[in-house]
Amino acid sequence: TWGIQVLEVDVERQESEHAVFDILRAFIERNGKFANYMRFDEDEEEAKQRELEKDRKEKQSTAQIQLGKANENEKEKRRLQEEEHKLKMKALEEQEKEILDANSKPLREYLAQHVVPILTRG
Repeated sequence: TWGIQVLEVDVERQESEHAVFDILRAFIERNGKFANYMRFDEDEEEAKQRELEKDRKEKQSTAQIQLGKANENEKEKRRLQEEEHKLKMKALEEQEKEILDANSKPLREYLAQHVVPILTRG
């Protein structure tokens, strides 16, 4: 179990401070080398920088995706407008043809009745 162990060191009997520290180090490291898991300011700054870079890349990626969608929507809108314009132009051409046919009908009837028989007789 993880009980609390107490190390009693008589500091006054030791020859030097180094001897005291050696005893303390041996007690702390008896189960393996001690690891300091505290984060230092530089580590925290690096972590913040990495997080900021990650956020920036995510925002940039999102912006590119939105821009791509906007471009696709614009292309689709333009294609639909072109298709509508073509249909209008086709309808206009048909209407003009009908008007020309209606306006040329009397002339064709006159030519069929009076000019064509003369030309066919020779």
